[in-house]
Amino acid sequence: MTRPLRRLSLRARLALAHAAAAAAVLSVAGVSAALWLQSRLTAQVDRDLATDLATVQQVVGLDDDGDVVANADGDAGPQGDSTRLFVVRDPEGRVRLASSPRAATLLAHADPVPSSDAHAVTLESRRLRIVSTQIGTGPRTLALIAARDLALVDSTMAEVRRLLLLGVPLATLITLAGSYFGARAVLSVVDAMTSEARRIATDRLDRRLPVVNPRDELGRLALTLNEALGRIERSVESARRFTADAAHELRTPVAAVRALGEVALGGERDAATYRATIEDMLDELRRLADLVDRLLMLARADAEQLPVERLPVALDQVARHVVELFRPLADERGIAMRSAVEAGCTLDGDGTLLESALSNLVDNALNATGRGGTVFVAVSRVDGGLEVAVLDSGRGIAPDQLPHVFERFFRGSDRRACGGAGLGLALTRWIAEVHGGSIRCSSVVGRGTCFALRFE
Repeated sequence: MTRPLRRLSLRARLALAHAAAAAAVLSVAGVSAALWLQSRLTAQVDRDLATDLATVQQVVGLDDDGDVVANADGDAGPQGDSTRLFVVRDPEGRVRLASSPRAATLLAHADPVPSSDAHAVTLESRRLRIVSTQIGTGPRTLALIAARDLALVDSTMAEVRRLLLLGVPLATLITLAGSYFGARAVLSVVDAMTSEARRIATDRLDRRLPVVNPRDELGRLALTLNEALGRIERSVESARRFTADAAHELRTPVAAVRALGEVALGGERDAATYRATIEDMLDELRRLADLVDRLLMLARADAEQLPVERLPVALDQVARHVVELFRPLADERGIAMRSAVEAGCTLDGDGTLLESALSNLVDNALNATGRGGTVFVAVSRVDGGLEVAVLDSGRGIAPDQLPHVFERFFRGSDRRACGGAGLGLALTRWIAEVHGGSIRCSSVVGRGTCFALRFE
């Protein structure tokens, strides 16, 4: 597309394209029709010439002296019609018989070479269609020349050319105008979408583009853009919640450390008190460091900058290691730690991340289970894949909270009992997905919860 055309509006370019296509189609169709009409008219003239020639041959003959005479039962050919001409000439070129004086004048010097094919000639500024033959043999041979005036054919074709020269540009202009206004009407939907899109801002992401006809191309485009706007709105809202929750979670340990420090400096304390205060501060700092590490991991995961190894990992060994790692804590809390691990369950992935995912699930299970309860870890092959399940006999999760357990910073209604910052399950889901797997959760309030990692 040339640079000047690029400066035009889309509706103008569409109108020009339609007009150009219409002009090309009309021109080709018009020229083809004109050529067809001319060939049909010429063919009709040739048929008439053949008839005239046959008629003259029937009614004209030679007497015993070599003179041209008309048969007794006919007249001397097609006389009286100004467009139908014939002459009979002797070998010396003298006109012996003519359909009219004008025919004798026009055809006196016409080429008498016999030919079964008619051809066009111009005699005295007049276009004629001529065919010739011979009458008799030897020295008495005469040339019979029949002709038809092409004035009617030429005038008809001239009228057709005038119609094409006027009609094609006029039809092109009409097509141009119709296409422009048609494109303007169709693209008014785009104008409305553009106007509405300008009103959309970060604080007004709930607005959507108008959808006039959801079944046409522009309607489907508007629906697709609205779906994208919905995803952007959810992402922005999630980022806002994430920022607010992160600020709140970071503020809590910082405030706790600050308060502990202010209390310690508020008066003289013995060494044991100072030691206990410092231990409490370290606990809060560890919690703060863990929170920052998880936030950084999630941020790098979202940016796809977190490296993931792809090495054979024995899930059964990972599960046994995690169970033994948490067994002292479970014994301290009076919780039975059990496992059923099928040997030989191997997966290509990152062993550190998979161990972190399983540790998150076991830690959550221990936090949700009271003294005398049970936490059960199972690794098995199921339907051609691998499944790692962590079950507990704890308090369970309310049905209305189940859809949100994998959201960042979600800790349910009993936040004090849950502990943590609500990032562990979000990280666990990401680890499952980056390994081509999934995670699901089922729970019954008062009876326990089951988290299952599934790898294909």
